[in-house]
Amino acid sequence: KAFEIYEKKKEKSSIEQLTRCKGFYKRLNKWLNENHNDIKYINQITRQTADKYMTDLWNQNYTPNTYNKHLSFFKSMFDAVKSDAGLTDNVWNEIEQRKLETHHKKPLTIEELKSILPFAEEEMKTLLLLGFYTGLRLGDCCNLKRDNIDFQNRTISLISSKTSSPICIKIHDTLYEALRDTWDITQEYVLPNLNITYKKNSILITD
Repeated sequence: KAFEIYEKKKEKSSIEQLTRCKGFYKRLNKWLNENHNDIKYINQITRQTADKYMTDLWNQNYTPNTYNKHLSFFKSMFDAVKSDAGLTDNVWNEIEQRKLETHHKKPLTIEELKSILPFAEEEMKTLLLLGFYTGLRLGDCCNLKRDNIDFQNRTISLISSKTSSPICIKIHDTLYEALRDTWDITQEYVLPNLNITYKKNSILITD
C-alpha cells in the first residue's frame, strides 16, 4: 500500500528507477517479517528499527554506494507518503550515509572481453556484448525488448533510462550474430531470464 502511494507520486520516474526502488522496499518488508513481524504499517517503524535495518544491510557486504541508494530511497519514500501514512517524522533522516569509496570504472578492452566470453552463459554473454558494443546501461540492456531491435537495418532503438531521450544505435557484427543466436520469438524481452532477475533485484546485475 505504502509503495503504491509512493509509486503514484513518482509516476514521472523511469521504469528502471521504480523497479530498483521496489526491490529496496521488498527487502525491507522481508526483513521486517523475519525480525519484527509485529510491525504491519510503516508508521510503526521507529528510528531504532531503521538503524537496525541499515546495520543489517551494511553487514551483508553491500557497497557504500548501494547502502546510500537504499537509505536515500527510504528517506524519499517516507517523505512522499508522510501525510498519507500518518507519519509524524521521518525516522530515516538522521541516519548518515556511508562515505563513498571512489573507484573509476574502466571499460573492458576487447582482449578482456574475449577472455570473459568463453565462461559466460548465453544470456550473460549477450548482455556483455550489448554493454560493450552499445555503451548502454546494464539496466537498459536487461529491459531491452524484441521490438527495440531492427535486424533489417541493424539498429537498436529505445528510450534511455538515464536521459529519457530516444537513442538509436547501430548493431556491431559480433553483437548481431549473438542476438541472432539467442533470439526467441516467444519472448517479449531479448534477455528474458536476466530481465526477471533485474526486476527482482537490480543490484544483482548492476552493482
